Amino acid sequence: ANSTSGGQASTAVGTFALKADADKALTMAAADQVRGRFVDPRHGRLLLEVYAWMWLENRANLRPRSREMYESLLRLHILPTLGDRDVARQHDGTTGASV
Repeated sequence: ANSTSGGQASTAVGTFALKADADKALTMAAADQVRGRFVDPRHGRLLLEVYAWMWLENRANLRPRSREMYESLLRLHILPTLGDRDVARQHDGTTGASV
């Protein structure tokens, strides 16, 4: 999704079948940018937090309880510790595995 604000083009992660989904992604990217958490995908970096929410959003076949559980695990346990890390650099010995 792309938008133009003040004459400057901005890019959000992903392509979307529905305009509503693209608008939502742009809104989330703008909020992340304000919080200092958005990383422009053109720069080759993707924060685990951004990837995790995109991954969950793209799992249309999840049962509601599974989705709730994943959201809870992300919010309470995974993202507070690892959310600000670059996905491409997750193997640094702290987790013991590559992401």
